[in-house]
Amino acid sequence: MIRRFYWLFLLSVAELFAQEEALLFLAQGADFVLTSNGQRTIYQIENLKELPVGKTDMIQTGPGGSVEMRLLPSGILVKILENTSLVYMGDTLEIIYGRIRVKIPETKQKGLFIQAHTVLVYMAKGDMGFDFIINPGTAVEDKPPVLHIYTLSEKALLKFENIPELQINEHELISVDTFPQVALVERKPLNENNVNYWNKNNFSGGSPLVIPLQNTVALPSEKPPAIQGPLHRAEEYASFRNKMKWKSAGFVFGSILLTLGAGGQVVSNYLFQHNNQNTADIFTYFGYGFIWTGLVAVITSAIFNPQVPSEK
Repeated sequence: MIRRFYWLFLLSVAELFAQEEALLFLAQGADFVLTSNGQRTIYQIENLKELPVGKTDMIQTGPGGSVEMRLLPSGILVKILENTSLVYMGDTLEIIYGRIRVKIPETKQKGLFIQAHTVLVYMAKGDMGFDFIINPGTAVEDKPPVLHIYTLSEKALLKFENIPELQINEHELISVDTFPQVALVERKPLNENNVNYWNKNNFSGGSPLVIPLQNTVALPSEKPPAIQGPLHRAEEYASFRNKMKWKSAGFVFGSILLTLGAGGQVVSNYLFQHNNQNTADIFTYFGYGFIWTGLVAVITSAIFNPQVPSEK
């Protein structure tokens, strides 16, 4: 039991203090817009150095422009391609419209959430492209875009919210419908046009995709696995994640108070042995206060279990 609480404490501390910092460090082709706290600012590419991006900030690129973003300390790279609107939410990138490319270092255990309309995907590692644009002849108000996901390196595992993991093969494309319910509509190897596009929109200094197209075309055509049932709403899932963060914060806060309370009792005992009764009493009272408050916080966090949103 003690070991279980110890590991929960370590995981909670890691989650709270390993927050990502987002920096825009390279822009190409055209100026871009950063909207922060309701203020819209146009940045010129020749003046861009390292531009911090805050949580809920929106990045918008125009025709022919692209921006690269680095998340620290994880080292995750994000390329925001032309005509794209993207909202940075800390552990989540919300694609309002457009195309992005994400590369997660293999040495990192922390992944990233990608949200597009009602789809919330967890990307654990790899180099992947996300395409959320309107197909020709389809109006935005008629139907939300289909989300196309490209694996540009090794095989990848994707988790669609509360749905079991879906494995995507190396250099493969899947298409996920976002309306009226989440459904996998297509699964196929990358073709030459896909390869040329993502080579053209590679990361700065990135290696081209080396794919033997004659072998890729010969891959057997498999029936795509169905994603069973509609998912719950993405905003409800985001609320669940926020509640879990508060649960972790309460456990960490309570653990710190317990540690301070125990330290106060040690200091009190030391002062009492050296005939400093008054100061010893102060540390004793404060120590008990920290201990009881810490116990309340830890116990409350332990019994507070937010319910995962049910499927609609």
